Amino acid sequence: MPFIYTLDEALTYALSPNMQLDFGGNFCLNGVTPRAQLYIGLSQRF
Repeated sequence: MPFIYTLDEALTYALSPNMQLDFGGNFCLNGVTPRAQLYIGLSQRF
């Protein structure tokens, strides 16, 4: 099985003291994984 090399980056932005927006991406470095996987999320503290 080949080694998997990726560059992963993420950022968060506080919308309020109890809510944040997360976004980022995973980028392929050696052709084994998909070229790019982008994501976005919302986190809420209850």
